[in-house]
Amino acid sequence: MNSYEVKSTQKTIQSPVSGKPTRQGDSRSVFQFVDKRHETIASRKLQEVANSSPWANQGRAFQLLSNTTDSKSNSFQKERSIISPKATVQCKFIRGKGDHYQSWKDLGSGRIYKQIEVQIDNKIKLSGNGETFYIFYFDHQWNREGVAPDPHVRPDNMPALLPSPPTSDETYSQHEDESVKPFLKGGRKLMGQRGAESQISGRTPPESHVREDAQAHEDIDGGAGLHELMPTNMRGKVASSGDETMIGIQSGARSSTALTAFNRTAGVNDVNPIGTPEAGLHTGFASRPSKRKGQAAAHDRMREVFDDILNASTTEEAVNIVMLRHYETIVKGDDILNSNYLTGMTPHLKGIGKIEPVSKTPGPNRLKLARLMHEIRESLKTRGRSLKRSETSGRSRSPSPPRRGYSPSGSGGDYEKSLRKEEYPTVPVPKFGGVPGSLEHTSNMSAWLTAPHRLGHDKEKEKAETSGGSFLRPIAYVADIHELASRSWNMGDRVEIETLPDGAQNVRVRFRRDFHGGSSITKSDLWLEYRGG
Repeated sequence: MNSYEVKSTQKTIQSPVSGKPTRQGDSRSVFQFVDKRHETIASRKLQEVANSSPWANQGRAFQLLSNTTDSKSNSFQKERSIISPKATVQCKFIRGKGDHYQSWKDLGSGRIYKQIEVQIDNKIKLSGNGETFYIFYFDHQWNREGVAPDPHVRPDNMPALLPSPPTSDETYSQHEDESVKPFLKGGRKLMGQRGAESQISGRTPPESHVREDAQAHEDIDGGAGLHELMPTNMRGKVASSGDETMIGIQSGARSSTALTAFNRTAGVNDVNPIGTPEAGLHTGFASRPSKRKGQAAAHDRMREVFDDILNASTTEEAVNIVMLRHYETIVKGDDILNSNYLTGMTPHLKGIGKIEPVSKTPGPNRLKLARLMHEIRESLKTRGRSLKRSETSGRSRSPSPPRRGYSPSGSGGDYEKSLRKEEYPTVPVPKFGGVPGSLEHTSNMSAWLTAPHRLGHDKEKEKAETSGGSFLRPIAYVADIHELASRSWNMGDRVEIETLPDGAQNVRVRFRRDFHGGSSITKSDLWLEYRGG
C-alpha cells in the first residue's frame, strides 16, 4: 500500500416500536374501515402503546447508569436489575396463521410464544411452553425482561454477523418520502392503498386501485407511474392469501416506470444472436420507438417467488426474497452498454438524448444511461444488504457484492474486489411505521428498500450516509498522478487513474486525524492510498 500526499482546501429489522414519541397523527389507522379481527385489534393496541411510551429511552439511560459505581442509590440498583448484560435472550416477531397470528420466537431457544397482551409501559406479554414473561424494546431489539442485547452473542450457534449498519432513530413513513408523496392523493398514506384496503378484507380490487396514476416530475419529459414488483395481475391471489405481509409488499415495493429497465435475452427480431444478453424497458421509460420488450419475462420471474414469500418466517425475510429477485430482473450497466435493442431510443429522462449504437467506446448518452442504471441497482443492493445485516434471524440472503463504477471509456462494472465483506457499504436502517407483520409496516419497509429506484429519491443524502466502502459516491477519473495531486478531495472520495494498470486503481482519500465542524483541512492532514504502482 502506497500513500500520496495532496492538498485540500475543503471539507465537505424489525423494530416495530419507537422509543421516541411519534408526530401527532402518526398513530391514526391508515384505513377508514374498521377491522374487528382479533389480530388487527392487537396490532392497533401495540401501535397506540408505541406512540406514547418512554420505555425505550429509559432503557438507554439505564444502560448508561450501569457503567457507574455501585455507590448509587437503591433506586438505581432496581433500575439496573431490569437490564442485565449477563445473558442475551432476544425475541423476534414471526409470521403465523390463525391462533398463532401474533407470535414471537425466542432466538436463544428457538421456542415459539404467543402474544397475549400489550402493556401500557411498552412491554409485551408472551406465553407458551409452560411459562409467561414480558419482552421490551431496547436498542433496536426486543428482549426478555431482565436481559439486555449483547451484539457479540449469536443465537443458535450461528457464525458472527458482519458489521451491522449504523442505527437510525428515524421512523420511515411513505407520506414523508419525496419519491412517494406525488402519488398519495386524497389523504392516503400508502401507495396502492385503495387496493390494499380491499385485499385485507379478502376482496379482489380493480387494477386502478392497485396502480397509481402517472405524475409529472422535473427530471423527465412527461409523466411516470409506478411499477409494482409484485405484478398487478396477482392482486386477486394476494387478496386470497389473507397475508398482510404479502399485501404490504404489493403496496410498497415499487419503482418508477421512467427508471425501470429489465434484462432479457435476444429474440429472433433482435440484432444480437438469439439468447445473448439484451435490455428492455418498462412502459414510460422512453419515447418512440418504444422499447418495451422484456416486461413479460421480468413479471413472470417476479410471480415465481409468490409462494416463497408466503413461506418466509419474518417480514424481513419476505421482503428480502422479493428484492433479491428484483435485482436479478433489472439491468446492469453492461446490459445497457451492449444492448443493440436500445439503439435509437430516447429516454424520457432529461439530460440523456438518443442512444447511440453499441461501440467499443460508448457514446455519451449510452454511457450516462449505463451509469445511472448501475447506480440505481447498487443503491438498491446497499439497502437490501443493510436490512439483511440488521436482522438477527440469519435466514435472509445478502445481495451480490458491490460493483465498480464506469470510467469515461466505458470500462468498469465488474465486482469490487478491493473491498472485504465487512467493508461493503451500508446505510442506516430506520424504524418502519406500523406494527410488526402488519400491512402498514411491510408496505413502509418495502417502500424504503425500493426508494432509490424512484424519481425524487435524495441520492446525495444516501451517498452521505453510506458507510463502509464508499463506492456509491461518484468516482473521479484523473489522467495521471500529477492531476491526482493537484485537485482537492473529500474524505471517502474514490478515484481511478487512467494511466495506471489494473490493481493500481481504487484510490481512496484518507485523513490523518478526525475533524469536527469548523476545523480547517491542510495539506498535511490529507493523504491518498492506492494499490500497486
